[in-house]
Amino acid sequence: DNPQVQNILASLPDDCQHMVQSWNYAITHYPPARFNQQGKQGRIFSGIHTMLQEALLESRPNGLVAEFGVFHGKSIRLIGDMVEPSFPVDGFDTFKGIPEAWGDEPVGSYTACAEIPQRVPSNVRFHVGLFSDTLPGYVSSLPSPPSSLPVKLINIDCDLYQGTVEILHYLSDRIGPGTVIIFDEYLMTPTWPQDEYKAFQEACVTFGWTYEYLSFSLFSKQVSVRITSSRSFVGGSEEEEGNVVRLQRLGQAVRNNYSVPYTGIGPSTLYLSSLQEVV
Repeated sequence: DNPQVQNILASLPDDCQHMVQSWNYAITHYPPARFNQQGKQGRIFSGIHTMLQEALLESRPNGLVAEFGVFHGKSIRLIGDMVEPSFPVDGFDTFKGIPEAWGDEPVGSYTACAEIPQRVPSNVRFHVGLFSDTLPGYVSSLPSPPSSLPVKLINIDCDLYQGTVEILHYLSDRIGPGTVIIFDEYLMTPTWPQDEYKAFQEACVTFGWTYEYLSFSLFSKQVSVRITSSRSFVGGSEEEEGNVVRLQRLGQAVRNNYSVPYTGIGPSTLYLSSLQEVV
């Protein structure tokens, strides 16, 4: 609400207006601050590493962990290292670039030249191809009911509206309370209202999802959201949802009792080993 700041924003050239819109959206939906031993901390980050740590801590204790849009594998390596070695992390990509034009970016932009990343953690496994080709078989191979293996964390870095629609559609019955989704181009691009943002907002209406923003990283164009309720979640129960909420509160309590990063600590270990200490 600072008039000086608003005047500066209003004076920016037209080709920066998508950044102004993104900033206004972020501060309007800014998550509440939290407290720990070091004092007040906000939830606007400057990069992927801290956001991934936050997402793993804030998500349900177990479930699917996947990345859509791997490129050279930077973030999936981080995820693989942050969880326990026995915790599988699935990566989906054609490794040939985007399959359709995106703004000024032509088909094939962000290609990895069909090279699958090497030297990744042993728990990382890749599914090569278009999402529409690989996701049906992947989903059909998962145990039933969907609530027996829900989505814990997905990192969506596909840029495109259509790709995001496909991801959320195929995983919709496994997305429930406690699922955390990171979107990598949710804001700060000239077409952001028509891309991942639009696909997610439409999915919320279609599948009856409610959610809360956990964090923003305007520098890297990312946001993380946590699903709080879901009509599409198959096989869940009020008791199960209540357990997720209690575990999320436990995660917050654990964070408040520690002042060091959690790199390398698996999510299940973090929650369960701290249960007696905090509760």
